Amino acid sequence: MFGYAGRILRVNLTDDKIRIESPDENFYRRYMGGWGFIAY
Repeated sequence: MFGYAGRILRVNLTDDKIRIESPDENFYRRYMGGWGFIAY
């Protein structure tokens, strides 16, 4: 299964915390495309 569901999973191994984020439109404007997600 490929694709993007509009959410980002952040895993903090130091604090053992998991956070799900739903970026706003500004995020997509700033980090357009797959390479932008990698750099973020």
